[in-house]
Amino acid sequence: MSFICTNHRQHILSSVETANLYWSQWIELGIKQLNQQNPSEGISFLGCALDVADWLVDQPQAFQLNQLNEYFEKLSLSSFLLAECFLRVNRPDLELHFLLQLHHRLLENRGSQQNVFWPLSGYIRQSLERLEDYVEHHGEFTGYRECLIDTQNQLDELNLALN
Repeated sequence: MSFICTNHRQHILSSVETANLYWSQWIELGIKQLNQQNPSEGISFLGCALDVADWLVDQPQAFQLNQLNEYFEKLSLSSFLLAECFLRVNRPDLELHFLLQLHHRLLENRGSQQNVFWPLSGYIRQSLERLEDYVEHHGEFTGYRECLIDTQNQLDELNLALN
């Protein structure tokens, strides 16, 4: 699911600097809408911020630890806030979709980013906590137990790599 329209995507994602500028604006506007109890208005802003953060994680300079940490933070924040919007508009299906999308994206990067154990494991743990909160509020989703086991195995591998 993409939130940035095709007419603007090329300009917004033309450089890391431009993308970061748009991300900052959209995340601020999305948070403002959430704070003003307008979650449905926040969805488009936070969705666009998520599109930008997802793009940033894939950029070549993201392989530097400090950059990748910043981009994972943006990706996580965008995803969590977007999921919160969907919770508030009573769409638990989309809330779960964006929580799982983030979780899988983080785990996917664990395999390709062996040099970033420390920040990535923290984001994976945060993601897992949000999934556990979802289950507490809505009940278990299909594949939840397998997700827990797989995530714990991958976190164990990250911890071993640190030692």
